[in-house]
Amino acid sequence: GLVLYLFDPMFYWMYLSLDMGAIFHGQLWRLVTFLVYPPALGSWVLSDIFFGILALFMYHSLGITLERVWGSFRFNVFFFMGVIGQILAAFVGYVVFHQSYYITTGFLNFSIFLAFAICFPDIQFLLFLVIPVKAKWLAIAETAVYAYSFIRGNASIRCEIILSLINVLLFVAMTRNYQRYSPKEIKRKHEFKAKMKV
Repeated sequence: GLVLYLFDPMFYWMYLSLDMGAIFHGQLWRLVTFLVYPPALGSWVLSDIFFGILALFMYHSLGITLERVWGSFRFNVFFFMGVIGQILAAFVGYVVFHQSYYITTGFLNFSIFLAFAICFPDIQFLLFLVIPVKAKWLAIAETAVYAYSFIRGNASIRCEIILSLINVLLFVAMTRNYQRYSPKEIKRKHEFKAKMKV
């Protein structure tokens, strides 16, 4: 996606982006090809290449780490639920609110980063390749940016943000260990404390 975007940026928007009007006119490949959108772009060609490769590497390592923690099946379900959420947001924006908005993979990438930051809040990233910042603070800052996008954005963006957050919260809740809240465990702890008093 990055190489294609560098040579002809309009090719992505004209033929590959998630445009529901074009999809309803038979361009069904857009349901898959919108995923090739590069995750980070700068203001000139060399920064496009540098930040694009850096972002691809970062999201690849975040994805690999989440896959190792959750397992391949859960991570794939998480990712494809995010993709379906992006498509659903574009559909709702187009059909319900009559807004044709080009949805990229930005919020899908945000959901991967947010899930990583929730699972590993104390991992440090080097901001500007120099300043160490914990993942939880980066996630809070990025969440604030997306809260602003939610307030200022159109219906498609709001739907996309809501579905991305639901996806993250659902999967983080599913990966937590709730054994200590099970009735058996509570009963066992209560009996242990009762025996210790005697």
